[in-house]
Amino acid sequence: MVHYLGYNDILRIYATAQRDGVDYNLALIETDFQKTKKEPFDPEYMKALFDYAYRKGRRGYRWHKEPPLLAAAQRYRLLDDDSNSSRNH
Repeated sequence: MVHYLGYNDILRIYATAQRDGVDYNLALIETDFQKTKKEPFDPEYMKALFDYAYRKGRRGYRWHKEPPLLAAAQRYRLLDDDSNSSRNH
């Protein structure tokens, strides 16, 4: 549940940035981070997560300009629009 509460915060912040015409930048844990937690408080996991984010930041992290689910939905819509238009021609 906490995961979804956090994601709802991301959506709310994105919507507010859009409404106010403010740039939106999101950094997140990508799918290339493979370590898993062994317990709720796992110092080894936390260190690996810190090191992962530090390396990404040092290389020049490319910001996400919209929440991941919205970006995926947009890509899906574009693909769906392309397939519909090719069927109609």
